[in-house]
Parts: sequence; C-alpha cells; structure tokens
Amino acid sequence: MDENTYMAERNRILEEINTTFNGVSLRDGVGFYEAHALDDYADSKHLLQARNRDRQSKRWQDLDIDLVQNLDTALTFTDRDGFYFLFPAFMVLCLKQKYGGEEIADFLEDMRRKQDPRINGFSEKQKRTIAHCLQFIAEVDDWQFADYPQFHDAKTALNEYWGQFLK
Repeated sequence: MDENTYMAERNRILEEINTTFNGVSLRDGVGFYEAHALDDYADSKHLLQARNRDRQSKRWQDLDIDLVQNLDTALTFTDRDGFYFLFPAFMVLCLKQKYGGEEIADFLEDMRRKQDPRINGFSEKQKRTIAHCLQFIAEVDDWQFADYPQFHDAKTALNEYWGQFLK
C-alpha cells in the first residue's frame, strides 16, 4: 500500500464513520470530562463541573480531537451512552494519528475478552463500519508492521468477532 492509497482509504473510512455514527448523542451519559474526573476520584463538586463541561458538546464530531488524546482511558469509565458517544471520536482520533489504528483493535479485543456488554449495543450498520475500520487497520499493519506480530490485534479482532459483519 503506497501513501496515496493509504490516505484515500483512510479518508473513505473516516467518512464512513462520520456518516454511520452521525446523530449519536451523549444524552444523559458519562462523557469525556466526567469519565476523567471519575478516573481521578474527583469529589462531587468536580464531577458536576466535568458533567456540565461534557454537555457543551452536542455531537461527538464537535469534540476537540486535539484535546482528547486520552479517549481510551475515558472509554473505560463511561456508561453505555457515553461509550457510544465517544467511540466514533476514538476511531477518528486513532485513524488520524498515523499508524494509531492498532489502539482501536486492542481496545475492542480487550472488551470482547472481558465480555463487556457495551460491545453488543452497536447497530448492525455501526458494527459493519467498525469491521471496515479494523479491516483497514489490518491492511496497514501488514504493510507497515509485517515483522512485528504484536501489531496484529486487528486481524485477531476480525477473526474472533468483527469479521462476521463484513458479509
């Protein structure tokens, strides 16, 4: 895969994520700032401040990707609504960091192994988009990291669960 092919395919996956997850809202869920406050054992005053700050973003696309470098940590501390709100931003962030997609595969595989029930809440269309994202990551891994088996979680994720949604 050359650089032009990589960029074209990455942009296609980013557009698919944006389209498929458009309209996903936080509702009353635990968002990015509140999740980090929970991780930091914040008191009720700071939790409320974090929750109010989260309510400023109505759409996941409005999150400042440059500020949310620790989305994987936030996803661990979210509830169901917060998870579905933040996960597309996490995918976009990882894909925009060159060769950062493996973090998506690693996170999803960890969820599957722990039988996290949130993994089942995606719609069929969202699962297909996640599978397309993992397929792209697996291709990039083959291209960039052929000699490093630790960078093959995307293939494992596809083989163990997500590949069924490519059909």
